[in-house]
Amino acid sequence: MIVFILFIVAAVVAYFFFTQNKKIKIEHENLENQYKDLNHTKKSQSVIYGKSIEQFSPFMHYYPYNRKDARFLGTPIDYIQFNFMPNERDDEIVLIEVKGCSSQLTERERRIKSIVERGRIRYEEFRVR
Repeated sequence: MIVFILFIVAAVVAYFFFTQNKKIKIEHENLENQYKDLNHTKKSQSVIYGKSIEQFSPFMHYYPYNRKDARFLGTPIDYIQFNFMPNERDDEIVLIEVKGCSSQLTERERRIKSIVERGRIRYEEFRVR
């Protein structure tokens, strides 16, 4: 008789455990899906914010160059800045990549930076016939 009671108690405990475990798994999956949705939304908002900042950065009061001489490309570099100085020998062309907050350079942007730093940039005239 005691064995039968222990068997019933064990069956009830096992049933309770498995039903609770199933509820916990379902709740975990729901929370995981909510996290993925929030993370996707946050990333989308970050991209929109970044694209907006790129467009308006020359109009910020702390932009270090003459905004009239900035030309927006968007990709793979955000701006070409023509930095004309009083002494023509000091003129320069600056490639500008606008980044906000904690965003990092992409692999392609790092390659472009490396190309410029190594002096592997030139001017070429293309004639249309």
